[in-house]
Amino acid sequence: MNDTQKFIAGLELAAPTTNEPFADYTMFETDTETPSYLNFKGLQSFSSNVSSQTQEDVLNSLLLAQRAATKAFPEDDQVYDWYKMYFNVLQRIGWLLNQKDFTKVAQKSSAFELDKAIFDLLGDLVSAQQIKILMKSVELLKSLGEDDKRLVAFEKNTHSLGRGNFQVGMAEESNGSITVMGSGFVLRSKKKITKILFLKFDKNTIELEFGFYSAELVSSEYAKNREFIKQKLGDSHQFIASLDL
Repeated sequence: MNDTQKFIAGLELAAPTTNEPFADYTMFETDTETPSYLNFKGLQSFSSNVSSQTQEDVLNSLLLAQRAATKAFPEDDQVYDWYKMYFNVLQRIGWLLNQKDFTKVAQKSSAFELDKAIFDLLGDLVSAQQIKILMKSVELLKSLGEDDKRLVAFEKNTHSLGRGNFQVGMAEESNGSITVMGSGFVLRSKKKITKILFLKFDKNTIELEFGFYSAELVSSEYAKNREFIKQKLGDSHQFIASLDL
C-alpha cells in the first residue's frame, strides 16, 4: 500500500442522507453531448470532449473529498474547515490546485435570486460557452419534479433550515489535460431554506459567500489509485446521478 492509499484508507466518509440509491439513473454512460450530474453536494457539468473514464474520475474525486470533509466537519458553522479538508483530499489524490479563494458577496439589488447570482458571479471567471453548459445543468435540475429522488437527496445533502453549502462546477479535457473549475456557495439565511438553487429572498435575510477554484486532474497520478478509491467509496450510486435522462 503506497502513501496515498494509506491516506485514503484512513479517511472516514459520511454516510448517505437518504436510503434511496440512484441505481435507476445511469452513470458515466450517456449520449448527451454535455453530460450533467448531481454529485452529493454538487452539480457537475462536462464539456463534449470529456471521456466517460474522465467523467468517472472527476466525480469520484469530488465525492471522496466531499464525504471526507462532511464526516470530519458536519456542523453548519464548520464550513471553512470543511473546505480545507475538501481541498486537502483533492491534492492528495492527484489534483493540482491553481486558484482557490472565498469572498463575501455584495448584493446589489433588493431581491436575491440565487440561480441568477451564480451566473453573475461566474461571468468574469469562465467563458460564455462554459456558462451555457452550466446553465443547461441548472435548468435540468430545475425541471425535476418535487418527488424526484435525485432532487430530494440533493436538498438533504446541501442545506439545513437556515444554512447551505453546495458546489457548481465543470470539467474539460484537451490533449490529455483535464481542467476543472469549481465554485462553492455558502449561505446563511434568516428564513427557512427550501429549494436551495432557486432561492428568492430579500437581501436583508440572506448572506452569501462565494468560492472559486481552478484545478488540473493529473490522470497519471490519479490512475495509480483509481481502483482503491472506488473500493473506498463503495456504492457510488447512492451519491451520483445523471440529470440527462
